[in-house]
Amino acid sequence: MKKAAKVLIVYAHPEPKSFCGAIKDTCVSSLRAQGREVKVSDLYAMKFFGALDKTDFTELSGAPIFNPENEHKIALERSTFVPEIVKEHEKTKWADLILFVYPLYWMQFPGVLKNWVDRVFTYGFAHGPNGQLAGKKGMMIYTTGAPREHLKSREPCSWRLFNDVFEFCGMKPLEPYVGYAVSSVDAGTRSKYLADVRKIMDEIDTRKELNVSI
Repeated sequence: MKKAAKVLIVYAHPEPKSFCGAIKDTCVSSLRAQGREVKVSDLYAMKFFGALDKTDFTELSGAPIFNPENEHKIALERSTFVPEIVKEHEKTKWADLILFVYPLYWMQFPGVLKNWVDRVFTYGFAHGPNGQLAGKKGMMIYTTGAPREHLKSREPCSWRLFNDVFEFCGMKPLEPYVGYAVSSVDAGTRSKYLADVRKIMDEIDTRKELNVSI
């Protein structure tokens, strides 16, 4: 089994001192303690707020209608992505494992993270005939404000979305981890969540892969 020697953490929470931030820090320290290389894309700190549009390119193809998929393909050939996108492409290509850490908003990932996926997992780079993410692993660790019982059957929708993205790009989705009701549970429960995350990072190479067909 290939070791995930290089890990990219894509972190999407507006408050560095949040419990979500503590999870991210735990991931970083645990992985580095094992000798793994870790890079972090802190989307709020980076102000990675823009949605996919024409400003993602230093120049356009000149087509009469803006077609993002076509522009992505041409930008990859001509090296006309803006530096912000190029940097994320480089980190994503570098990584063996891409780990997403975020709070659950309305049964899905935050808008800033959706924008990152739209702008970075581009056609020709992340997917398509020459996609470069095949074989990489992807995993989600997220927190909720509500207890697990309040989410009921809706919860699988939140991780199914990301796992479908992983599989569409030829990646291997790993079993996600969830810290429930982080703002209302006691300190002992929060400590257990962090201990769980530490253990998951220690055993990341043997983490269960999910079979999610699309």
